[in-house]
Amino acid sequence: MAVTLTMLLGQPASAQQAIRFPSPDRAGTAVSGWLWQPAGPGPHPAAVLLHGCGGPTTSSGRLNSRIVDWAGRLAKAGYIALAIDSFGPRGIKSTCGKNADRLATSVRVDDALDGLAWLRRQPAVRGDRIAAFGWSAGAQVVLSLVNDGAGKAARLPEGNFRAAVAFYPGCRGFNENGAWRSRIPLQIEIGAADDWTPAAPCEALVRRRQAAGDPIAITVHPGAYHDFDAPDMKIRVREGLAHSADGTGRAHLGTDPAARAAAIVEVMAFLQHRLKD
Repeated sequence: MAVTLTMLLGQPASAQQAIRFPSPDRAGTAVSGWLWQPAGPGPHPAAVLLHGCGGPTTSSGRLNSRIVDWAGRLAKAGYIALAIDSFGPRGIKSTCGKNADRLATSVRVDDALDGLAWLRRQPAVRGDRIAAFGWSAGAQVVLSLVNDGAGKAARLPEGNFRAAVAFYPGCRGFNENGAWRSRIPLQIEIGAADDWTPAAPCEALVRRRQAAGDPIAITVHPGAYHDFDAPDMKIRVREGLAHSADGTGRAHLGTDPAARAAAIVEVMAFLQHRLKD
């Protein structure tokens, strides 16, 4: 059964609700995920959350703590949060490893835009105040979304997202694409010590596009690794990755409390400015 926000208005603020709704563009498909609703009838600004290559859930089936942490924070601040599951409906567990399943970025872009279109059909949502928000592989989907000019988003009645946040995306391919630009306000958050998706290509991309006048910014957090904003992840080395900065398939990841705290303040201020002010 498709869930509407009207059905969820009795839920307490920050309540998590599994949802599923038909795609308006792809016959026979559906989009699934989880929804967090703030207190009050709205209309509220909103964010579509896009998971990384490990998927939105843990091996035990629990929703990723980073998604829960950010979605709950957004709901408490007055935003509707819709976390899209691009893997579950397709039987994919992970796309991180060398021999893992693959899923085209274009498919995930479709999922994000389906989520955007669905939110805009809900009376409780401010349809012109919706942000895209992604981590790692999901952040690369965000970078594809903000570059969409006369493409998929342009065919939506109200166009693209209003703003976007990308946590530690892989920027190398985007930086090498001379035609890429940020057509909507974009904030990138990344760790200076990230050896999975390194900061340098993102810094170069931002410098180039800022010089061209794009609404793009980056914060590089000293000493922070990949996943630095996770609520409680011990620093560890992950092996067998399909990509890493040095080509070995090994990279560090884990929480950096100082970087996490700084990113929370900066991202919430960015969303306040772009979606509420």
